[in-house]
Amino acid sequence: MRSASQSSVVRRRRTVERKRFLRLKGVRVARSCCAHCGRLAVRPFARPGRTMRYRTLLAFPVPADCAIPTCSRCQSEYVDTDTMQRLDVQLAPLYERELTHRLQLALKEVLTVISQRKLELRLGLSQGYLSRLLTGAGRPSEPLLALLMLLARDPKARLMELERLAGAAIPMTEQDLQRVCSSHANRSTD
Repeated sequence: MRSASQSSVVRRRRTVERKRFLRLKGVRVARSCCAHCGRLAVRPFARPGRTMRYRTLLAFPVPADCAIPTCSRCQSEYVDTDTMQRLDVQLAPLYERELTHRLQLALKEVLTVISQRKLELRLGLSQGYLSRLLTGAGRPSEPLLALLMLLARDPKARLMELERLAGAAIPMTEQDLQRVCSSHANRSTD
């Protein structure tokens, strides 16, 4: 069993080691005041199991070795521009991989109902685009991925709905029709 003085020495040694580690990583060690609880307890802290909103994903895992300024009392995180730049370097490749994985899962479901070429035609994509995405030669856009994920939920029903909407007339009010006609008339006189 350790005495009180030995425990404080061990704690001090751990604190010095942590500060040295953070300095090597290029992170400021100075504490600052927490905006939520008001305590002077915000310091860079790295721990596993954290998630954050990153681009279009609401709960994206943060690498365990990435230090984010966090209040030790209330656990509020403060992501400033420096921290976000460091995170972006680490998260961008993981995000690309996650998008490709989700695209592969969604396409696997959708392609059970429709051929890849017909799907490309229906969505207005160039021939072979989905193949390039599946092989990892390109990066899927977030809107395309969202559309494919929606289609994958119930491919038959969603594709029929998409077909129905594509063939339906666009509802327009009289004011909309006049505005379109006047803009075409203005273009033809120029």
